[in-house]
Amino acid sequence: MVCQQNRTIAVVLALLLVVTQIVPAVAQSDSSTAQAQTPIRVGSAPSTEARLLSQMFVMLLEEAGFVVDVQTDFADAMALRTALEDNQLDLYPAYTGTALTDYNDLPVDALPNVAERVYELAKTLDEPRGISWLAPAPMNSTLALLVNQELADQGNTSIAALADSVAADPEAYTICISGDFYARADGLLSLEDLYDLRFPEENVLLMESDEVYSNLRSGTCAIGQGNATDGRIAAWDLVVLEDSLNAFHFDQPAPVIRTDLLESEPALASLFTPLMTLLDTQTMRELSARVEVGGDAPSAEGEGESIEDVALSFLLSNGLIKPAPIRVGSKEFTEQLILGKLLVLLLRDAGFEAEDLTGAGGTALIRQMVEAGEIDVYPEYTGTATSVHHGIPVTALPTTAERAYVLAKSLDAPQGLTWLTPFAFNNTYTLLARQELIDEGIQTIDDLAVYMNANDAPLTICVEGEFYARPDGLDGLQTLYGFAFQEDNIFVVETGDVYEKLRNGECDLAEGFSTDG
Repeated sequence: MVCQQNRTIAVVLALLLVVTQIVPAVAQSDSSTAQAQTPIRVGSAPSTEARLLSQMFVMLLEEAGFVVDVQTDFADAMALRTALEDNQLDLYPAYTGTALTDYNDLPVDALPNVAERVYELAKTLDEPRGISWLAPAPMNSTLALLVNQELADQGNTSIAALADSVAADPEAYTICISGDFYARADGLLSLEDLYDLRFPEENVLLMESDEVYSNLRSGTCAIGQGNATDGRIAAWDLVVLEDSLNAFHFDQPAPVIRTDLLESEPALASLFTPLMTLLDTQTMRELSARVEVGGDAPSAEGEGESIEDVALSFLLSNGLIKPAPIRVGSKEFTEQLILGKLLVLLLRDAGFEAEDLTGAGGTALIRQMVEAGEIDVYPEYTGTATSVHHGIPVTALPTTAERAYVLAKSLDAPQGLTWLTPFAFNNTYTLLARQELIDEGIQTIDDLAVYMNANDAPLTICVEGEFYARPDGLDGLQTLYGFAFQEDNIFVVETGDVYEKLRNGECDLAEGFSTDG
C-alpha cells in the first residue's frame, strides 16, 4: 500500500535561454587544422551596418571551420583600408563608391552611374594591390538626404524640389550634418554643385552622425544627411529624397580580402555569396532597425537588440548556419531517463539535432550543468525547483499543482530558465509501507505520526541519499507531520536498493515516487 505525502508536485520541462544555447555549430572543414594556426583577421568600421556585416562574416567563417581574430578598433573606413594594405587585416566589408572616392581619390563626377560598373571599377583598381573584391550585396548603402514627414508632405520629396524651396526662403531651413559630410566632395559640396542647394552658414549644424537622426526626430532640424539603409528611416518616419542627378554615388558593400589569403583558401571566394545575395536595401534597413531602435516596437530611447543576436538570427533563419545541437539532460532514475529519451526523440523527429546527455547525474549536478550552460533542456519538478533549488520550506509551498507551477516558473525566470507546459501526472514523493503496518491501521501519514509519537518511534525507514538530505525530503516530512524517526532507524541506501530492502523486510517503511512502476 502506498501512503502519499500530502504535497503537490507537477512535472515540467525547463529550457535554458542563454546565448550559448544558440551559437552556431562549427562544421570543421578540411583546412581547419591549418587555419587554427593562422586566424583570419576580420575588421569592421564603427557603423551599425558595417558591424552587422562583419559579424555575419565572422559567423560564416567559424561555421566553415576557420579560426577568426575579430578586430574592431578602427575609427573609419580609411583606417581599415590602411590595415588591409599593411597586412594587419585580412578581410572586412568595404563599399564600392567609398573605395573609389576615398581610396582612389576619384571625383564624384568621374564615377559610373550604374552599380555594376562602380563595382567593376573598384575591383579592377584594387587587383594590382593584392586586394580582391568578392560578390557584392544588391543593396545600395549610399549617402542620402533625409527630411521629416512634415517637410515631405509640403512637396519636398526630391533634392531638386527641396533646392527650390530653400532658394525661395533660405532662412527658413536648417540642415543637420556630420563634419565628414560637410567636408567630403560627395557630401554637401556635391549638393551645392549639382542642385545649387545652399544653406546660410549659420543654418548648417554640425554634429555626430547618430545625433543627426535624433535631431531630425525631435524637430531641431527638418533636413539631415543619413544613409539609405539606416533602420531609423522607417522607424522614425523619415523620408529619403530622390537624387535624380546622382549626387550620391552607388555604394554596394562587398567582402574585401587580401588576395594571398584568397589564393591559399579558394573556398573563401564563394563562402559569403549566399549571404550577400539576400541583402537588399529594405532587408538591411530592417536589420539595422533591430539594433538601433528595436525591431517590433521602436522606443524613444533607442533600445535595440545586440549586433550578435541580430546577425545570428538572420543567418539561422536563412539556413546559412546551423544551430548548435540542443543538449538534452536528465537525472539518473528510470522516470527521468524515460522523459529525457522522449525529449531527444521528439526533437530529432521535429528536425532538430539533439545531443543526448540523459542520465548525467542527480538533482544538484543537473542543475549545475543547466546553470553553467552545459544542458539546454531537461525534465524538472516544480517541488524540486522550489524547495531544493530555491530553498522554500515545505510549509511555505503552494498546495495546488497550478500554483506550484507558477511559483517555480516565477522563481526561475531571473535565472534565465523558462518552464514549458507541464505534464498532467504528479510525481510526488510517497511513503511506502509493508502490509503488516496497513493491517494495523496505519493508512495515512497522519496515522503514522500518531503511531510513532505514541510508541517511541520504533519503526525503521529506508531512503536514498538525496531524499535524506533535501529540505523537502525526510526532514520536511517529519517537520510537517510532527514526528521523527530515531537516527539509528534511518537507513540511507542506494536508490535502486530502497524498494528491494522494503520488500525483503529490512525496513518497515521506505521513500518512493507515486509514479514508480
